Amino acid sequence: MIILTFCTCIVGCVYYIFSNESRSHSFAAFVIGAFLGVLSCIVLTFFSFSALESTTSILAETFRIFLKYFAIPLLISLPLYFLFSFSLSEEVYLQVPSMILGLFSILFVAAVFSYRLEPESFRAEILLLLMFSVVFLSELLLKLTPLVSFMPQTVAVLLALLLLIVLSFPLCIILGTYYFYNNRILTFLLSAILLALLAVPQRVFAVFK
Repeated sequence: MIILTFCTCIVGCVYYIFSNESRSHSFAAFVIGAFLGVLSCIVLTFFSFSALESTTSILAETFRIFLKYFAIPLLISLPLYFLFSFSLSEEVYLQVPSMILGLFSILFVAAVFSYRLEPESFRAEILLLLMFSVVFLSELLLKLTPLVSFMPQTVAVLLALLLLIVLSFPLCIILGTYYFYNNRILTFLLSAILLALLAVPQRVFAVFK
């Protein structure tokens, strides 16, 4: 199952990059994201989540997942990505999802190793689905920023990315709930439906655009 999960991650990354209109820029952003993922993993070693792991609260487990795999890495990587890009142009904004995908790819590999002693890899599979959901959510939010015409684009993008981090928390409830109730069918269905709702409409729109 671990091998299948890795293959799913690779296929998903390749599909996303090559389905992007600016493939070269998308791949460059992915590479930057992967580098920032390694940096985030190093930074995360200085944080202790033991207090959240020792509790029996769904909220605490959800908060641990949110901090470890979404909030802290995104707060570290997004400013550095714009710094490395030396630009705040629209092209840089549009490649943020690819950067996040590269970031999550490294975080996912680290998560798989942390789950390697568990008898099954289901938690890693659900984490992968949630990460892809956040990538497509970031793409959706950034595409909506031009509609906010009453504020500068940079401010609109910043608010969209902050909203992305905030919305990542309710997504983590799916995995946090599974940790205590072990309902694999419901957990998988919720994760798959969420990913489909975020990904399919955007790809259909891109085909007929």
